[in-house]
Amino acid sequence: MTLPAERDGTPVPGLTVQDVVRQLTWRVLGPLKGRAKSVLDWAGLGEQPPATQQEVARRYFVTQRAVGQRVQRVAAQGARLPLSDVLLEALTRPDRPGENPTVRWRCAYLLGMPG
Repeated sequence: MTLPAERDGTPVPGLTVQDVVRQLTWRVLGPLKGRAKSVLDWAGLGEQPPATQQEVARRYFVTQRAVGQRVQRVAAQGARLPLSDVLLEALTRPDRPGENPTVRWRCAYLLGMPG
């Protein structure tokens, strides 16, 4: 049995879950070759609704596996990221009317929270 990693990473700026996910993604992947943008598109934090890894891979001319590995890299760092009480509450509260549950689940996943 493995214990969850301690949240001992360096905090990122942001007051909302979406802002923190964006900052974390750019911190982990950087601006090269659309890496961060591909993860943000998968999560639904880009200009379009959330997409499958296969759809994102086609958009960025990479393999689905590459997108999956990028998502995993961000999620691994997100699981170590300290989260404020406000962010934890936003991640664990019920969906509100009009919210996209896929975006919420994917943001929670990228921050190491169970979905």
